Amino acid sequence: MKALKFVLLSFLFVLISSCGSDDSEDEEECTKVIIVQPQQVVTGPSGTTVIPELTQEVSCDFDEGVPLVGTNVNPLENFTYQILSFSFIPDTGNNTRRIEFDIQLNNPNNFIAEGIPILTISTDGFITASGGLANFATIPCYTIDANSNCIYTVDIEESLDVGIISEFTIIDVDYWLTTE
Repeated sequence: MKALKFVLLSFLFVLISSCGSDDSEDEEECTKVIIVQPQQVVTGPSGTTVIPELTQEVSCDFDEGVPLVGTNVNPLENFTYQILSFSFIPDTGNNTRRIEFDIQLNNPNNFIAEGIPILTISTDGFITASGGLANFATIPCYTIDANSNCIYTVDIEESLDVGIISEFTIIDVDYWLTTE
């Protein structure tokens, strides 16, 4: 009986000690967080825009020297614009306000620019930068051919129930590339 107990305990000991972690499994499950895009602060005469840091979880053996494609967001160099028309009616008389504008976005570069127009606007003295107006654009200008331009056209009529705005001014326009 003692021999059977000894064999059984020895078997259990060997079984328990062999159930430890396998280092190769730990390597497969190991992950780390890398910074894909560092936080950027863009300051200009019209104010400051903060582009937040972007991170991504990758395996521990990921080579951080390899650039990730499509992670950089940069302004289009040599970009110019011209406001062709602008109209803001704070109250149309139909319980709505209307914002209409046409802005010529110029790409003087020898490549097609794919991105989004970013407007710095003042709304009742509150200054913000936003690309969200492209969602309301009849021509959003997500692409501008090389050495060409695009007329960024927005026409919004919205209810005053959203909120009353007495002043809406376009301060500056930038074009941020979404591809390299």
